[in-house]
Amino acid sequence: TKRLFLYPPSDARHLYPCNDLSRSAVLPFSRFADLPAELKEKFALVEGARPLEVTLRAGDILYLPSTWWHCVEGSDDRNMILNWWFEFHPKKKALAFGSS
Repeated sequence: TKRLFLYPPSDARHLYPCNDLSRSAVLPFSRFADLPAELKEKFALVEGARPLEVTLRAGDILYLPSTWWHCVEGSDDRNMILNWWFEFHPKKKALAFGSS
């Protein structure tokens, strides 16, 4: 099995995008309530994020649309993940990230 937290594009402002805006500075699989006080202060916007928690089992497939944030936790069993990345169309990139 795999457990995923999926964040819609509208949650990006709560996830502290960094690097090329494809990564988050926030600890994955950490609920705001469980963070230590210093991290709650540092990442205060995380409290506004509303992830969907999904569990995938053998034979399941998940299509994750562009600009959805996610983190994945595997199990001790054998499992596989396949990613196929595409370049953003410039207009979609501007809408998603506020860039030109």
